[in-house]
Amino acid sequence: MIIACSYLWVIGFGGYLIGQNQLQIGQFVAAVLMANLLVFRIESIGQVLHIFADARSSATRIWQMLDEKSAIVDAAYALPLQRDADGDEGVNIRLENVSFQDRSTEKYILKQCNVEFRAGEIVTIVGKTGAGKTTLMNLLNRFIDPTAGQVWIGSDQRGWLNLKDISLVNLRHMVQIIPQDNFFFSGTLADNLKIAKQDATEQEMRDALHLASASELLQRLDAGLETRIGDKGVTLSGGQKQRIALARSILKNSSILALDDSTSALDSTTEKQVLQRLSGLADNKNQLKRTILINSNKQTTISLSDRIIVLDQGQILAQGSHTELLQHCIEENLAKTALHRGMLKKLIPLLYPIRYLILAMISVEILQVLSIFVRPWAVKYILDSGFQQVAGKLVLYQPVLFIAIAILAFSWVCRFGLAGVSKYLSGKAALSVINDLRRSLFQHIQALNIGYFDRTKAGRIISRADRDVDTLEPVLIQGPPELLSAILRCGLASLLLWHIYPPFFWCLFATLPILLTMTAIFKKSSQRHWGRVAEERSRFTAHLVETVNGAKIIQQLNYSETNQQRYQQLLKDFNDSIIYGSKRTSWFAPFTGLLSTVATAVFIVIGSYAYSEGVISIGQFAESIFYVFLFLAPLQELTDLFERYANGAACAQRIFLLLDTQSSIQDSPHALKLGQLNGHIRFQSVDFAYTTKAVLQNFDLEIDAGTVVAIVGPTGHGKSTIVQLLTRFYEPQQGGIFLDRYPIQDIHLDSLRQNVSIVLQDNVLFSRHILDNLRLIQPEATEFNKLNSRRIGRNFG
Repeated sequence: MIIACSYLWVIGFGGYLIGQNQLQIGQFVAAVLMANLLVFRIESIGQVLHIFADARSSATRIWQMLDEKSAIVDAAYALPLQRDADGDEGVNIRLENVSFQDRSTEKYILKQCNVEFRAGEIVTIVGKTGAGKTTLMNLLNRFIDPTAGQVWIGSDQRGWLNLKDISLVNLRHMVQIIPQDNFFFSGTLADNLKIAKQDATEQEMRDALHLASASELLQRLDAGLETRIGDKGVTLSGGQKQRIALARSILKNSSILALDDSTSALDSTTEKQVLQRLSGLADNKNQLKRTILINSNKQTTISLSDRIIVLDQGQILAQGSHTELLQHCIEENLAKTALHRGMLKKLIPLLYPIRYLILAMISVEILQVLSIFVRPWAVKYILDSGFQQVAGKLVLYQPVLFIAIAILAFSWVCRFGLAGVSKYLSGKAALSVINDLRRSLFQHIQALNIGYFDRTKAGRIISRADRDVDTLEPVLIQGPPELLSAILRCGLASLLLWHIYPPFFWCLFATLPILLTMTAIFKKSSQRHWGRVAEERSRFTAHLVETVNGAKIIQQLNYSETNQQRYQQLLKDFNDSIIYGSKRTSWFAPFTGLLSTVATAVFIVIGSYAYSEGVISIGQFAESIFYVFLFLAPLQELTDLFERYANGAACAQRIFLLLDTQSSIQDSPHALKLGQLNGHIRFQSVDFAYTTKAVLQNFDLEIDAGTVVAIVGPTGHGKSTIVQLLTRFYEPQQGGIFLDRYPIQDIHLDSLRQNVSIVLQDNVLFSRHILDNLRLIQPEATEFNKLNSRRIGRNFG
């Protein structure tokens, strides 16, 4: 409104000065044109301030994250801890009166624990779930710090150091913790092993795999160490993951190796073999002389241990050898412990539900453009009708000035009001499209078969479903009104110029073929550039997601520096793609500016000639100048408009590529929706391979309804595959699978998975209440149902 009043003041006061012979008409026209240019610039300042406001909120969140301080940091005087050159002494760890309290619940997980882990021995920590076994291990390499008490490392000969006095890098090189849920990066097997030791040779990696009883894995993988294992190691079984994680930690050559239930997925034969080889590492005669700590309740593990520590409710109940604990009837207590383990074409269907909003937006935009075109007419009206010759002097006819100012004021009010309505309608329409797109993406991602997630990094999927949609949002909210306004302004200005003086129209029309040709070149180059930018963004987003998921492994293996270098390289590739694209497309803005300048200069020459010949009046000349600006201004806005369009189109292509990805496992057209089935299962001549090497060959199995069957065999020989084929997570290449008398391909997926339930080894709990997680399978279940399910689970456990 302030801008509008200023504009009206220029016209009103300028008219007054002309009437007083203090200002010439040419000066008045120039002043009005400069005021018009100033209006456009001030409006753009408002848009920039809006962008700054959005950026400020984003920057606040970024700085909040950067200001977060790690609770575990090196002391100012952190000391290195070196292993002896001859390696025969080893490293001990001692806990003195250690307690740990969970700050969120204020519950003590460990209470007054006193224990020493001596170099060269194998110690198994046993106890119920929640007894504090994992917490105790996490204290050893400072994933957490004790609430009370001290943790010491060293020996009586060399002296003892508080863990807080040792550098984290050095400590985590000496103490390795292998969690139950291991994380793998989406590279090759060798890449994942080299995280522990960057310069590891092929022989060193093979030796580590041998010690972890994973040598046979190399023979089963197509490319050996160079086989890509997929996002989070999805191509590996649970047992294979645990053995590779163990090999990775062995490769680190640490003095203390802590296995946090990290052999739970191994069969008894493989587990015994692994533990026997680990006992060789812990042997006092071995040069490495490692301390092995194991969190496990398995009898095979307990029997191979030098010492057993029994934890219960955060307290150490007893410790000693297997024989000593048997004498105190501890084994009886352990036996009772349960083991718990083309963009527009694609967008048209989304636009149909909001067609009335679009029509309303078009109507409002037309009215807004008409309100803009009132201004040139008002200037012409003042110049042609507002001055009279009296005694050889120009005298201002004040009623004309007042009428023109009133019309201009009304047009400004209409413009601002209509601009607000237009933004509201376009924003509402765009958000409707974006929300429908997000819902479609989410629904589609849930329906994709498991094989797609095996092949695709989680970060790339997240980048498409979130970041690309965010990029598309401003294109849909701001783009349509701006594009429609530009088309209407150019079209209406062209018609009015033709009406005033046809050569004016041809002067500007001559620029269109050149502009359209250059725009097509710019669009092609810009869209290709933004496609590359979007792909580079998805790469470092995928790496960021992997880093968040694998933070514990990264810190444990001291991989932070190398991982940071990898992230910086991906970030550099992303920045390079932006810079390269900017160089390729930076010519368009100067080009449109030059073209507009040339067109304006030609117009002034033609207009001056026409005015001197009396073909047009001074008012028509001034009016035409405004129309020229209204015609050329949208052309100069094309750079930003097409840049946003190209960015949005590239992201839209990636989004619709994901939506066009069809699940390879779908219901047949005549799939049966069945009720409760008896449960008879039959595998008939089934062949299956994840890649090229067969996991199951000519496999036959029949299980009668109501029977309990245990499937046993070495790790990686197809036990989990059988279960996943039964639920159609994967499809066999040959043969058939039957549930009762029905081929499972003929059963509706919902019915099949309602009748066949799987408890996975790597379970996922959503970040909600326990009851909410139980309701996932039966939303209408009552509290009694859930408590009963828990009792049944405890009885079977």
